[in-house]
Amino acid sequence: MTLARSYSRALAYFREDLSKIVLSLTLIGVSTTLGLLQPFPWAILIGSILLKSGQDRSKHWVHELFFRIAPEGNVVAQIILLASAALLLGVIQSLLNMAQTLLKINIGYNGLMRVRCDLFRKLQQLSLSYHRSKPQGDAIYRLSYDTAGFQNALNVITGLLINSITLVVMAWIMFSMNWKLALLALSIAPPLMLTIKYFGKRLKERSLNAKEVDTKLTTAIQRSVAAIGLVQAFGREDDEYSRFQNTVRNSANAWNVTQPVLGLIDEVAESAEFYPVPATKAAAKGRPAAEAVPAEPARAPRPVKMGHPTTDLDLDEEGTPSII
Repeated sequence: MTLARSYSRALAYFREDLSKIVLSLTLIGVSTTLGLLQPFPWAILIGSILLKSGQDRSKHWVHELFFRIAPEGNVVAQIILLASAALLLGVIQSLLNMAQTLLKINIGYNGLMRVRCDLFRKLQQLSLSYHRSKPQGDAIYRLSYDTAGFQNALNVITGLLINSITLVVMAWIMFSMNWKLALLALSIAPPLMLTIKYFGKRLKERSLNAKEVDTKLTTAIQRSVAAIGLVQAFGREDDEYSRFQNTVRNSANAWNVTQPVLGLIDEVAESAEFYPVPATKAAAKGRPAAEAVPAEPARAPRPVKMGHPTTDLDLDEEGTPSII
């Protein structure tokens, strides 16, 4: 299954929240626009009020719009108006961000609920040979943690859309002001993209390995808690503790190899401000959302498809998980 198909299948679980998604994108768009306008009060203050006379001030349309509203020749009143505008922009943007965050949480958990219910129904339909071949901790991990990949898929798509639009708008604003500085600012994008492409595949492999180790950790927790009565009865607490400690250490070591490089790339990408960071993080962080679902081994009978109105879970030729 291609990456695009995986994301399209994952997004189908959020189709019932389409109106909320549109509203969330609208709030993000307005908030981003306000964020792009925030540097202008400082630019007007420094470039057109404090350092230049009326004849030498910038002819940029934002500057011209401000001086049509501001009192002519009254520097104090102009500064007060700029300070009020900057404060108002910040307050409105914060309120919009808060509303969008609450809406995003609601959309995410609505989709997560549908995914978990669908996956649980799928596990009920799998044959006994599958459940005998897999530890219970594996199913627990898929239901509890891997299903969050569907939320990440939604965040990647919306983040890529918004950041791409932001990049285009910011580039237009920068080129309209000074094309040389705009080219200098955008010069960071090509090396950044090459860096992400170079490290992305390696980070994905390491993240997948860490996920598998986490699955073993969940299995160890489930088995240890289930057998704690027998362990206490036979006095094997130290042996069980040593086994559990080794499993936890393996999980920590697996993520210690991956997270520092991920964090470094994340900081570099975010420092560029205009690069689509959410999509970068998801590309580096391991399996697509649609690959997080357990599959029955190939030797088992073909499972019955799920009854979700938009998507069904099934197996590919190798018995690995997919959404068809």
